Amino acid sequence: MSEVAIRQAIVYAYRSLGIVCEASAAVALAGLMEDKLPVQGRRVVVIVSGGNIESDLLDQLLTGSSPRKHDG
Repeated sequence: MSEVAIRQAIVYAYRSLGIVCEASAAVALAGLMEDKLPVQGRRVVVIVSGGNIESDLLDQLLTGSSPRKHDG
């Protein structure tokens, strides 16, 4: 999964679902959004667990500015 897809999933989760999630929690959602999983015509549940994202990073993602690299 690309970092760009994961960032897009974080933004989607926040704006469309009202969920604050960290990158690792957004991986499955990113896979669905990129059609990487064979789920056409099926009901799907994605568990998004983990909201440990720095507020400045979330702000950068939501405003479209380039996020800086973070350790951890």
